Amino acid sequence: VLICPLSLTYDKVPEESLTLELQGANKTAENVLSALWHSLTFPFRQHYGSIRVNFSEPFSLSEFVDQVSVVKRTDDVFQLATFLGDHVLHAAMETSSISETCLLAVLLLSTDIRITLTELERRGREWETVIKRLNKELPFDTAPEGYLKVGLQGLRDLLNWEN
Repeated sequence: VLICPLSLTYDKVPEESLTLELQGANKTAENVLSALWHSLTFPFRQHYGSIRVNFSEPFSLSEFVDQVSVVKRTDDVFQLATFLGDHVLHAAMETSSISETCLLAVLLLSTDIRITLTELERRGREWETVIKRLNKELPFDTAPEGYLKVGLQGLRDLLNWEN
């Protein structure tokens, strides 16, 4: 059995309950089946902007279990499942990307209320440097006029702005 971790990057957060939780509401309990069903059906329920799928390097489950059993000196199924989950999550996070709309949202949320396009471009170059230091790839044209235009269009679409 091969396992291929993947990451999904959206312009809009797909978890409807996350906004409520960030505002202080109680976290709703989740289970594997509901999370799987939600992740398979949510793109068809509303507009999420761009969705990127990034695949990590597949790995053999049996080889992983053999290596973990030797290195961690355990054959406890629950511990092995925890190590597997950590490994898959880490691999998925390593392949995650940042969208134009997310970068623009960060730039806008980290600035004063009024900002010029020139200042947005300058701060975008600063963030680009930080992102590259984290070994993250920017899967789009990093020229400010490119991602700012796409990011603004993404925000306009997500917020249903006319102009």
